Amino acid sequence: MLPTPLFFLFLVLLLCDEPQAVYALTPTESSYTADRRLAQSNVRVAKAEKTTSASQTPIGPDPLSDETRAIEAISGSRVPGTIEHLLTRPARKGHGEHMVINILYPSIGRSDVDSDIRQWVTAIADSFERAFDRDRLLAEIGGQREALNDPIELLADYSISRPSQKALSITFELWNHVGGPHPNLDVITLNYSLINGQRLSLADIFALPDVALKLMSKVARADLQERYGTGRTHMLYRGTEPLIENFSSLTLTPTGISVNFQPYQVASWEMGVQKVDITLEDLAQARPLTALWGK
Repeated sequence: MLPTPLFFLFLVLLLCDEPQAVYALTPTESSYTADRRLAQSNVRVAKAEKTTSASQTPIGPDPLSDETRAIEAISGSRVPGTIEHLLTRPARKGHGEHMVINILYPSIGRSDVDSDIRQWVTAIADSFERAFDRDRLLAEIGGQREALNDPIELLADYSISRPSQKALSITFELWNHVGGPHPNLDVITLNYSLINGQRLSLADIFALPDVALKLMSKVARADLQERYGTGRTHMLYRGTEPLIENFSSLTLTPTGISVNFQPYQVASWEMGVQKVDITLEDLAQARPLTALWGK
């Protein structure tokens, strides 16, 4: 079996401030072409199939109304005020036709934030290509080419949350299939202050991040225990310990935050991504930067 989840690799990239070379399509290259629309559709169809097979509910909104479809057709996006982009990588030497990379991501019309999003998406694609280089993998598994017959895929989609006009959260679903009975899924968030364009860490969101971790741990653990009982006590307790790696995927919402727990973190793969909503009031002792919520 080939190497599996990229969660910790992606987490390192998420926290890394070093600039990365940009490999991304511009709006004029990607926003209004039939190929782009087809690729967008393929990403979402593939994600829906993987989600259904895992009995999960997609995180992002579904474009249901005629108004939503009209906005999407005009801007290339499901979210008003944004433009949707597609980063796709052609087959390269060493990968052949077995590697597929399609990452959907937004821009909001603000250069500092848009540049950071592009660089982050590009770094994800670069790391995936390096980690799953076909020639290197063949060397590692002794040249057993039949082990690499299935495509190596990285497909990503996103949803956007706006807690106020002062902040933005982008929640990415990254599906990677590198062998095994099912794909791997990582849910990673990028949170931005629209006051200064800064990407936000836990220490930027809360004046007392250690207190925030303890509060999130307490609330999430109680919520999940009530949800699932005591049948998964060990996994649940380990996955909700007040550690930064357990609470690395936070979506800012109008009422507070939503904690995204990865598959296998607090429940089995079949249970999907677990989300726990926590209000600002429950986090008050950690002194959240309330300006992000327009307060």
